[in-house]
Amino acid sequence: MKESFDVKKTSSNGTIGMLAFDEVKIKEGLVWEANSNKLVGFVDLDDTPIDLSTVTSKSPDAHVPCHENVATHVMQFMFKSLFAPFSFPVAYFLTKGFTGLQINRMFWSGVSLLHDFGFHTMLSVCDGASANRTFIRMNCGETGHMCQNPFSSGPLFFMSDPPHLMKKLRNNLYSSGHERYNTRCLSYNGKFMIWKHICSVYDRDRKRPLALTRLTKQHVYLDNWAKMRVNLSVHTLSSAVQQEMHEHENAVTMSTQLGLQEGEIQT
Repeated sequence: MKESFDVKKTSSNGTIGMLAFDEVKIKEGLVWEANSNKLVGFVDLDDTPIDLSTVTSKSPDAHVPCHENVATHVMQFMFKSLFAPFSFPVAYFLTKGFTGLQINRMFWSGVSLLHDFGFHTMLSVCDGASANRTFIRMNCGETGHMCQNPFSSGPLFFMSDPPHLMKKLRNNLYSSGHERYNTRCLSYNGKFMIWKHICSVYDRDRKRPLALTRLTKQHVYLDNWAKMRVNLSVHTLSSAVQQEMHEHENAVTMSTQLGLQEGEIQT
């Protein structure tokens, strides 16, 4: 990373950046790595050695091995400069789930190592997973958003991943309504925010010669893939959708309009 930074001749303030981390699901399985002559794919959080006795233990069916320590996810740490076009993947860990305490140890180990090589972490970015929220509370308390970086003696801020928040807001709204299949009912200022308000915008828009919004069938009838797409969330929560509600169903959808504008939703 240091060599890459020097080769690009990035300005000195490019050493100030954020350390972002996230996990991705992988296909379970073991791979024989010829270069190191070892099996790759076991859980490795860099804290305890692998206990091969548990890996080779037998299940009740004596012919089926119980691979309890085969990883299902990879968690990647990425450093990105806040003031220059420089980024670098600094570490990854094979995991089957982790705790806030484990994240805390890995994060601060990374901050320390980066500092040793002249890189200063000023921001932490992650999604809203339970373990990640625990990690943030460990450093900032229940309502805080920053702490002191003991290596640089400067502030270190914590924030949730903005694309994740957009998707979470849209997905919560998608689950909100009065029908039997809805799992929640969101409200704002004591009035309901329901997905049917978004559907109504789409139904009116598709009848127009020239659409007022970017809503399509894929925006309104979500599958698992559509729920992961940030651009669909942005289009759904856009000012154009709110303006269409204001012009055609203002009284009925007022809570949805205000809730989307301010992002203050109560369940």
